[in-house]
Amino acid sequence: MGVHELGEWAATILPIALGSSVLTAVINQLVTRRKLSAETATIKADAADKIADTAVELIEPLKNQLKDLREEIKSLREQNREQEREIQALKTELKLYKSVYPPPTGKD
Repeated sequence: MGVHELGEWAATILPIALGSSVLTAVINQLVTRRKLSAETATIKADAADKIADTAVELIEPLKNQLKDLREEIKSLREQNREQEREIQALKTELKLYKSVYPPPTGKD
């Protein structure tokens, strides 16, 4: 093989090899981009699941606490109504007592 034949051979093979390398690099880039997109989507889905699970874990105790507080408010309102009725009854009794036993006038 002479220098001229070697040059022709290199001129034929070199563009094929370079073209093949470029094509491989492009294909690798596309595959890597798709893989990264899929991994990103998976990571986002996992993060969304974790956020949802955490929210459920946080919300459930708050719902229970809210229920307890509503029950306590209901109980306190009933106690307040009972005490208001008792106060009213005591006021009525005090008026009756004052009408039967008027306070001393101090002129004795």
